[in-house]
Order: sequence, then structure tokens, then C-alpha cells
Amino acid sequence: MSVLSLISPAPLRIFQRDTRTGSSFGLGAGTVALTIGLNAPVQILEFQLRDAQATNTVLLPWTLVGSNLAAGSQTVTLTIPARLGWYLIDLRVNGDSTTTATTNAGIGVGEVVAAAGQSLVTDFWSTAASYDTSTLASLGVVASPYGSALASWDGAALPGATTAWEVPSDTGTYRSTFAAEFLRLVVAAAGVNAGLIGCGHSGTDISTYWLPGMTDFLRLSSLLSTAGGKFGTLSGVRVIMMPTPAPAPSTILRQLRSTPVISVRSSPA
Repeated sequence: MSVLSLISPAPLRIFQRDTRTGSSFGLGAGTVALTIGLNAPVQILEFQLRDAQATNTVLLPWTLVGSNLAAGSQTVTLTIPARLGWYLIDLRVNGDSTTTATTNAGIGVGEVVAAAGQSLVTDFWSTAASYDTSTLASLGVVASPYGSALASWDGAALPGATTAWEVPSDTGTYRSTFAAEFLRLVVAAAGVNAGLIGCGHSGTDISTYWLPGMTDFLRLSSLLSTAGGKFGTLSGVRVIMMPTPAPAPSTILRQLRSTPVISVRSSPA
């Protein structure tokens, strides 16, 4: 039995960065908490970062996490630089490469955008609320491989801590062209991975999200906690007012593309 084990974060999860300058790639850094198990006390625990797509590429060499750790289950916190790309995290004890434990899928550190609301917000991730038959392919939308989503709408089951985040696509969970194009714009503006998280509930009063104890409030709180409890806010994004009836999806897409994200700043959830 290995002396070291770990519980991997959800695949393609984005961790909100805490700073936007400095660190290894000049784009700031964020913290990633990992639950590990030690079968015996260890003198030194280290981590390194590898590129999840080019797994032989080491992006951050072995770095000290802690020393003189007791046996048992515990949480360690790693400071990881923000970048455009996915990480694999390796851990080892006492400098012994044979003890290495590795996360099982890529994770990112960058910008996390949260949203909550009624049917319009449901449309952020789904085409169901508006019965929209448009697809990414039909509108020429190409999703960034560095943008992923985690959401729930209209009473569907909430994602759990191990639920994979997904890049929006015509065949996946998040089929909205909004999610794909919005994340592409955030990735392009910020230069780091980006996530779009939240809850939508069609045909409800928006106050259900802000009153403690209400079902939507509890659902949103649970999802934000699952996503790490920190998210960013965007400034410099023009609000697009839609007439009734709404214009064609291709028109909306042109409006969104003509409105660049000017700046990005973060605040805790």
C-alpha cells in the first residue's frame, strides 16, 4: 500500500485566482485544496505541476508543501499560478518518486464567473427554456478548450464535488451558444482559463435567490460551495437589451462579439 493517496478535484474544474499579476506566468495565482491520506508520518511533502495535455512537460518543479506531517487524512493547500492551460498535480513524500500520487484529470486556475436568475440565466447553459434549436455549429461558434461550465437549472440535480465540469458543446450537458461564446471572450480577455457557474430557474421570482431559506437560495449556495466558494466579477461588459420579439440568435451573437470584455476583477463569493 502506498504511503500517499489523494482525492482528485473534479475534471476541468476552474479555481478562482486570488491575484492577477506576479507568480510563475505573470498572471497571478490561486489556492487549490487537496485532501490527502498518509499511511505513516512523513518528513517532507512536495508537489509539482505538469501540463495535462503534454504530460512530460513540467511547468513547476518540486516545491515544498509541508514538513513533519502526521499520518491520517488531511487537507493541504497549494498555491498554483494562473495560466492558459490545464494542470496535472503530482505529490510525493520524502523526495521519493516511487511515492508519487497524481490527480486524474486536468484542472485550471483562472476566472470563475457566477450567475443566477430566471429563464434568461437558464439560457446561459441550456437551450431548453427558450426552445432554441440553434447549435454552436449552425452559428459558427467555436468553444475555447480552456472554458468550462458547472450549473443546474429548473430543479435538476445539483452537481457534486466530483462532477466533471464541461466545455460547452452541441453534444454535452451545456449546449448554449452563450456559454461557449461568453467563455471564449473571457478567456481571450483574461489570458487564463475561465469557468461559468450558477443556477437558473425559469418562471420564478428573482427574490428567491436572495432570501435565506428559499429553495433557489439554498441551491445556489450549494453549487457555489461545490465550485469552491470564490468567483470573479466582470466589469466593462455592456448589457444588451433585447426587444420583443427577440432578434434571431445570429443577431444576438453578433452583438455579443462586438462587445469585448474590457477588464476583469475578482471578489469573494
